[in-house]
Parts: sequence; structure tokens; C-alpha cells
Amino acid sequence: AEFLHERWASGGEPDAWVETAEGPAEGQPGYCHQRVAALRRRGRGSCVVAPIVLHGRAWGELYVARSAGASFFGRADADFATVLAAVVA
Repeated sequence: AEFLHERWASGGEPDAWVETAEGPAEGQPGYCHQRVAALRRRGRGSCVVAPIVLHGRAWGELYVARSAGASFFGRADADFATVLAAVVA
């Protein structure tokens, strides 16, 4: 959380992101191996993670997942989750 806090405190925005049980597509940036493993364990195909930032510090996260076989979340879903997390904060 401290790494994220430093990034956000320096002007970076806490945008939501999408993870899939398949991991990132070839050539895409890194991902959280633990979260991908958790998706697989729970029979989920994808999730959206949106940080909840209160007074510049990570307070929690908004997390939504879909079952394996369902359509993956997309960029529009992540953008919507970013707005929801900002409203929650």
C-alpha cells in the first residue's frame, strides 16, 4: 500500500484495472500472480479492482468478479469502477 500511496501522492491517479484468470495478453504489462491464482481457485474468469483512496492514502478496494465462462470485464467497466471508488471515498 505504501508504494501505491507514494505513486498517488505524487500525482498519479488510482485507476481501476482488470485481471483475468488467463493472465495478461502477450506484450501487456505485468500483473498480480496471486490475484490471478485466486481467480482460478474460485472459478472466476475476470475481476475489476478499484482502489479506494481517502486523503491520499489507500483505504481499501472495490472488487467485482465474474464467473469463468462469462464475458471478461473491459476498460469501460474499469473506468466505471474508478468513478464508484471515488464516490465511496
